[in-house]
Amino acid sequence: MSVQKVSKMMIESLSSSKLTGALPAVDGSALLNVPSFTKSASDPAIDSNPSSGLGTVWVNTTSGEMFSLTDATTDANVWTNIGGGSGDIQKFDYRGESFGYNSGGYRSGYSNIIDKQSFTSDGNATDVADLSQGRQSPAGTHSSTHSYAMGGLTPSQVDTIDKFPFASETDATDVGNLSVAKAQAAGQSNDTYIYCSGGYNGPSTELTHVEKRATSSDGDMTNVLSLTVARRPTAEASSETEGFNAGGEGDGAANVTVDKFSFANDNDATDHGDLLFTHADASGGQSDTHGFSAGGHTVRTIQRYAFSSNTTATDWGDLLNNNSAVASGTSSLSHVYMAGGAPSVNVIQKYATSTPSNATDVGDLTSGGYNSASSQI
Repeated sequence: MSVQKVSKMMIESLSSSKLTGALPAVDGSALLNVPSFTKSASDPAIDSNPSSGLGTVWVNTTSGEMFSLTDATTDANVWTNIGGGSGDIQKFDYRGESFGYNSGGYRSGYSNIIDKQSFTSDGNATDVADLSQGRQSPAGTHSSTHSYAMGGLTPSQVDTIDKFPFASETDATDVGNLSVAKAQAAGQSNDTYIYCSGGYNGPSTELTHVEKRATSSDGDMTNVLSLTVARRPTAEASSETEGFNAGGEGDGAANVTVDKFSFANDNDATDHGDLLFTHADASGGQSDTHGFSAGGHTVRTIQRYAFSSNTTATDWGDLLNNNSAVASGTSSLSHVYMAGGAPSVNVIQKYATSTPSNATDVGDLTSGGYNSASSQI
């Protein structure tokens, strides 16, 4: 007769056929390293905030897709798709990882060209699509899937809102109207709303109003709040929670004011701080913690200000030259890019956002020009 030996960890040489009858209930608290599952008819969101924390698995019972919580930051969670589907769920970052776009502008005439430049390697831009109409001075912004160009000059002010998809880079289509025709406004956004702030709708009629519209559907924009000062054009930036407008010109004079307004409500903008000196026609940009205002008329200085505190901007470095007025600014995860400038500059220059530095020449637009709408993906 064979003898089975019972060790600390297992029963040796025991045939499974010898195990009969019902096994006793196992105390769930004794089961270790089992991930928590949540079942829902919809995908998780960045503000789902499960109490089980990292490693929580979310199963969408409608689509069958599965997500794992890989960053448990309150209201900014990251859910990584671990099933057969695609598309992770994470907070919207206004900066781009792959490409910057410069739409329209004045290029020996009112241009409809949409140029695309790479963020992963230096080089020249390529012409990838067209706006619905040639115009200069539209305001640019974007959602996670589309680029927008709002308003502009043709040569009179227009209220057109164009958008084109990043995925296919087909020509832009007219998807709505601003509340008033205007040019030289600034664009900000989160992944829920796009904003168009400031600008002008007459020879000397600067505006304070800020308009917004949801990104979930096409349609007109609505005036929802006001800047502290009527001005155009400002150096725009977007943090995770707020939109910023730095500098600009109003009533014939440039100013130093940095405004901010919240994406969470429609309260009027507040004075967030000051630039180092007054200037207009500068280009905006951002890191994840700071906004930038670079160049302007006869100015090469790059200025940086903090999103988190109301402080005066600091000198960050210099652009290549003084021909930087009304250039188009786009932001990658590590650099701000400035494309073009007045009167007919085709240079694309970039500067780092992590350490103070001067700009370097990294490529050319398809043609020289200025006053384009900017966006990035």
